[in-house]
Amino acid sequence: MIEEEELSRRLTAICDMVRIGRRPADIGCDHAYVPIRLAARNRIDGAIAADVREAPLSIASENIRRHGLADRIETRLSDGFSGIRPGEIDSALIAGMGGMLICRILKEGREILPSLRELIVEPQSDVDQVRYVLTEGIAGVKFRIDDEKLVLERGKYYPVIHALPSDRETGRHLRQEELLYGPVLLAGKDLVLKEYLEIRHRKLCEIERSLFLIRAREKSRTARRRNEIGEEIACCEAALNYYEMQ
Repeated sequence: MIEEEELSRRLTAICDMVRIGRRPADIGCDHAYVPIRLAARNRIDGAIAADVREAPLSIASENIRRHGLADRIETRLSDGFSGIRPGEIDSALIAGMGGMLICRILKEGREILPSLRELIVEPQSDVDQVRYVLTEGIAGVKFRIDDEKLVLERGKYYPVIHALPSDRETGRHLRQEELLYGPVLLAGKDLVLKEYLEIRHRKLCEIERSLFLIRAREKSRTARRRNEIGEEIACCEAALNYYEMQ
């Protein structure tokens, strides 16, 4: 079995999000460390380790065989959910890739989404877009974010999001600061998020000050950038206000 120290904090957080007894597909599984950990600890009933690339999938197959889990984890060459049939899984993990790619995978996998009982995503960019797509709906399927964790590893922050299918036709739309920083993290006044917000706020203010020094001939371009920075500063400050509430 893969020992605890061999999994990163990020991958450990993803494993911890998976509910016991699920049948997940790890989309973009790389070397299949997550389904191996889950199966070895008897947390899942089986899994599909899927990747669009043959080389990592071959390594994943060898890792699964070496851990004696070939009867519980199937490898599959698949671009997103394209190689998975509805009803084969009830959980999906999509981690370690950009947010816009995750959004594309979700939209193209619309036939699979209705059969999911949970969805775990870990976007490494454009996290606000991922939260928006989840909560606003994908081909009529909406998700509710019920758990989040922000993992600090080697100086980088990784958001891990757990979402459940929602049968609500209408609901509260997430505010911009919730899309950017996470409704559950903000509601719980997560301390790792607070640290991130304070660092991010200082950096944004420094950028804003530097933009005022740009030469006049670049004024039009920098004005747009200042507006973007100003909007994110406002969101950051709105998020920090959560920590002042009783």
